[in-house]
Amino acid sequence: MILNGDSIWMPAYYWIVRAFGVTALCLVVLLGFGGCSSDAIGNWTLYPVRGKVLLADGKPLTAGRVTFMSPEKALEFSGPIGPDGSFSIMYGEKEGAPEGKYVVRIDPELPKGKPKSKKQPAFPFHKKYADETTSGLTVVVQAGPNELEPFKLDK
Repeated sequence: MILNGDSIWMPAYYWIVRAFGVTALCLVVLLGFGGCSSDAIGNWTLYPVRGKVLLADGKPLTAGRVTFMSPEKALEFSGPIGPDGSFSIMYGEKEGAPEGKYVVRIDPELPKGKPKSKKQPAFPFHKKYADETTSGLTVVVQAGPNELEPFKLDK
């Protein structure tokens, strides 16, 4: 039987070809994603990074977050700031960051709950530090443990 436009089997033939084509396409796409992983750092080695954040008066910043941004890798590594101003950089549940150069952002912990006034709460430091493109802070993570000099933030 020749499948030209006059056959009664033509609609069934098209349906089978389309179903097979869609199934094949889905399999190709799924197999293509099979090698991808949600762990963006792959097999990179993470090295411990610790430091401290000090305000202009020399007192520690007691709450907030330090974030390292890698422009080359488009990845972020961050860690909370403790009551003594200390921080440890993490990637998910893992401590550390891969070797490389990073720009740094420091985010203060703003008061929780309803604000008592409509006025924005004051930053405990200059707002430029809350943006890695304007902070002027950079870090180079090297193989092995990294104990950083304290970040001293201007008002």
